[in-house]
Amino acid sequence: MDTVTPFVVKYRVKMIERSQLSELGAKNGPQRTKKLVHKLIGRGHSFVICSHRPTFPTIVDALNTYADKATRKQLAEITSLKPGDFYVLHIAEISAKSKTRIVSVDLVEQLNRD
Repeated sequence: MDTVTPFVVKYRVKMIERSQLSELGAKNGPQRTKKLVHKLIGRGHSFVICSHRPTFPTIVDALNTYADKATRKQLAEITSLKPGDFYVLHIAEISAKSKTRIVSVDLVEQLNRD
């Protein structure tokens, strides 16, 4: 949570802690974790998932539902993120009749590492 707290304070947005995204939550209920990811994407609003490396494979598995082959390759790299780094996923419906898709993936690396 420390990673996103400055963003929450600066932009005065609401932070909701979800046990499904914790290490223990993902370990004990990976289907619940995936269900939450699908629910967040289905809302069609911006959101942030802040979690830890042990949960990434479960989260990525859910995200792969919305990815083509090339994007799945990029998503696989999420499991090796360094502390302070993050990915921005751009998710959209390409047309009214199409499925929701990840249209781009951007890595943001922490610039000043001690």
